[in-house]
Amino acid sequence: MPTFEQTENLVKERITWFRKWTDDIPNYTHSLNVRDLLRSHWFDETVQMAWLLHDIIEDWNTTLQELQEMWYSQEVLTLVDLATHDVTLENPTDEDKFQRRKNMMKRLEEANNKSAWAVKLADICDNVNQCHLMPNLEKKKRFLYEKCPYFVKQGNKWFGGSAFYQEFLNRYLKQMFRLLEWEQ
Repeated sequence: MPTFEQTENLVKERITWFRKWTDDIPNYTHSLNVRDLLRSHWFDETVQMAWLLHDIIEDWNTTLQELQEMWYSQEVLTLVDLATHDVTLENPTDEDKFQRRKNMMKRLEEANNKSAWAVKLADICDNVNQCHLMPNLEKKKRFLYEKCPYFVKQGNKWFGGSAFYQEFLNRYLKQMFRLLEWEQ
């Protein structure tokens, strides 16, 4: 299996451009932020590695098959697959993107895998931290009012009472208050 350092290098090589809504934050920093969040809450390297690989599947034209050929473990591949939208549909409409997200959430629920939920909640946690940068107010509201409450509920189910879940809630509430202040 590739080392952690090799995986980080793969992410930096494949995830190019800048973070959504910015022109100065490299896109791969999202993966490193989430890795650091998982590390700070004592999730093991398998979970951290799955997170690092998640976005190169979801957004950067890498397949699970390619990762398997690089000798990533089945456990890492399973976590990546569970926490990743189905990306086989080319040029998806907004409705397609919503359906892909629903399908992923259904797979997560059916798998009943705490590590996969950690990967996804950490992803949403970092997105929450950055959502104030979204220029489109309606997308920001949809993210905070529609998408995040699902993860508040699932996060409580899997991690309620933990420092990891509390960090997610703190970030979420901070953005909600920021949005409310902005709307006034």
